[in-house]
Amino acid sequence: MILSYAGDLLFMYDYDEDKRTWKIIAVIITIIIVSAIIGSYYMYLVMTKREDTDYVPYDGPGEYAKYYLKNDFYNEIIIEVDYMEGTMPDTGTLDYLVDLLDDVCEKNAIDYEISDEMDDSDQQVDYSIADIEQLKNKYQDYQNYMDTAVIHILFLNGYYEDSSITLGVSYHAGSCAIFKDRVDSIRIPRDARPFVSTDDFETSVVVHEVGHLLGLVNLNYDSDYSHEDKIHDSPNHCKNESCVMYYALEHSRESFRDKIYEQEDPRPPRTFGFYCMQDLEKLREEA
Repeated sequence: MILSYAGDLLFMYDYDEDKRTWKIIAVIITIIIVSAIIGSYYMYLVMTKREDTDYVPYDGPGEYAKYYLKNDFYNEIIIEVDYMEGTMPDTGTLDYLVDLLDDVCEKNAIDYEISDEMDDSDQQVDYSIADIEQLKNKYQDYQNYMDTAVIHILFLNGYYEDSSITLGVSYHAGSCAIFKDRVDSIRIPRDARPFVSTDDFETSVVVHEVGHLLGLVNLNYDSDYSHEDKIHDSPNHCKNESCVMYYALEHSRESFRDKIYEQEDPRPPRTFGFYCMQDLEKLREEA
């Protein structure tokens, strides 16, 4: 249609040479602009593969497990971090998370980017899931695209509206939030301080929440092992106290912390236990 219109402009009337030359230039520029617009829109559709398309289902934690664990869909993972003022995560936490994911995910490359410091006006005393989702929508820069899957982590001040002792929450198939102020407020006994810091708890909480994004425990699958915690009214957690998916690592419960400090290594667990590792292998095979 555009080319037909261009031809009409060129040959319908008997222009003199100068007018025809300028008309040719104008038509060429028009074609270039229209082609660029069409091409840009096409690349937008191809590059973003946004979550509101059929390519990736929009749902809760565990729905993206196969995209993270397998190399069939995405070859790389980028971990995007946005944070409130004063809640920037320790880079050691993110380095450890990258190394751990490299061990359990079939990816060519895994990296993180500390992206935006959120506006002071967005700070709240407490956050509901709706509040957290609004922050995600406002600040998340990356979406699953081309060969790269995205894990989005928010580091927030304040506390979770539903429970003031919650340290972190996974609320979306590719997103979780860490309540940094709650993590930093964890009481550490004086005799444990040479071995334990709040950064240790931060690392454990981050790995715990990302573990939910990987599908643990029994999110959209049924484990071959009876290791889901049925005692503490905390589904989708591991009953192994030495596993990072143990329920208490989502809460600032002093009784569990004190029990950790009594161990030979008083740091909180930050690796997946045997049964959770078996579950991840099952998820990879069945994806």
